[in-house]
Amino acid sequence: MQQRSVMKRILIAITGFVCALALMICGVSVLSGFSTASEKKGLSASGGGREVTTRNHGTSSGWTFSEGTGEYRGFVLDNVLRSSTQGNIHFNLYVPDSYDGTKPYALFVTLPGY
Repeated sequence: MQQRSVMKRILIAITGFVCALALMICGVSVLSGFSTASEKKGLSASGGGREVTTRNHGTSSGWTFSEGTGEYRGFVLDNVLRSSTQGNIHFNLYVPDSYDGTKPYALFVTLPGY
């Protein structure tokens, strides 16, 4: 009976190790698919093309917007809405390539857990 308990523990440990190894391998393959918006558009990282956009929405509101430069699976990563009084809001945004702005469309936003 004791030997069976030891075998179960060894089997559980091996299974856990294999699962952890599989998750690490999957994580590496997901990260290797990551590209920046400048790489996708063929822009140089030395500043050629538009990489960051900052918009000031009126001096009375105190909010500015900086567009993210990374892209992953169609999402523009790390956009930042900044306020001098209320802090920063980081978010990822998905806008389909086919969207032309003439009709309403679903908005997909992700908020990282900061």
